[in-house]
Amino acid sequence: MRSKFLYFVFLIASIVLVSITGYWYFNSVHFAILFSSLAFGWCLLTLISVLLLLFDIQLPKRYYKTDRWKNQITLYKKMGILTFRDLIRRGQLHKLAPHIQITNRNQSFNVLSKNMQQAETIHVIAFLITFITCIISLIVERVFNGLILMLFNLIFHVYPVMLQRFNRIRIENLVVKRIDNELEDKMKNGLQSSRLPRQR
Repeated sequence: MRSKFLYFVFLIASIVLVSITGYWYFNSVHFAILFSSLAFGWCLLTLISVLLLLFDIQLPKRYYKTDRWKNQITLYKKMGILTFRDLIRRGQLHKLAPHIQITNRNQSFNVLSKNMQQAETIHVIAFLITFITCIISLIVERVFNGLILMLFNLIFHVYPVMLQRFNRIRIENLVVKRIDNELEDKMKNGLQSSRLPRQR
């Protein structure tokens, strides 16, 4: 009950911060646009994260299927997803979400994949809201504001979504490989037991 109350407090605080930074973003000029765009993007990401902690918000199930994306692994690599992953690992940002790190050995593959889906959902929703904000910026003739925010949108959300999908495909491949190895071991054990001489 207490944790639920704290989440609602964080939710209200996040809404206030998004409102303040959003107002600052639309009214900022020159170098202030960089800071207002960064602040707005970060506060929006925090707001959506709190919402998903309070409510079970999910995208359509077909979105999370990775079968149709497996052929795009090569495209991800060409777009620099491995470089982006290395930058995240070397920096401090990965510490904000240790529950979605593949190196976390304390979690099962299923739990890890589910956590990655949740993180992906947060970034997809944030991307859509930020993209709409960029369109509004262009409509009200805040072109430079919109371009800067779109740049942050690419860094904050597009690449993280690509990274989560890339990692989930890797996890699925590991699961399939582990199942194949287990079946192979069982078949070998079965053959060895069948070859043992029977006692009369």
